[in-house]
Amino acid sequence: MFTLSVGWIVLFVAVSVVPAIAVEKYRDGIEHTLDSTVYDWVMYESRTRTMTVRNVRGGVYEYYEVPRSVFEGFVESRTKGGYFRAQIERKFESQQLAR
Repeated sequence: MFTLSVGWIVLFVAVSVVPAIAVEKYRDGIEHTLDSTVYDWVMYESRTRTMTVRNVRGGVYEYYEVPRSVFEGFVESRTKGGYFRAQIERKFESQQLAR
């Protein structure tokens, strides 16, 4: 946040620093690069409700019938590993795609 003073008027401007999340359209879904020590990439296909996650070791997993709100919660969470264990792991049918 910085303050700009013009005469007797003081203007406060909040500057938001967005975490290193690059967002782009991918197929019919949304792809994110994550700033995390556990996961570095996630994609969500809304048509099929499929969430694909890649961990920093290169393991890629698909999770099926994931609500968009769970995907958004994962992307926005401060601790990706904690959110993943509490809200995603063992709660949705999954398949490992790569090691």
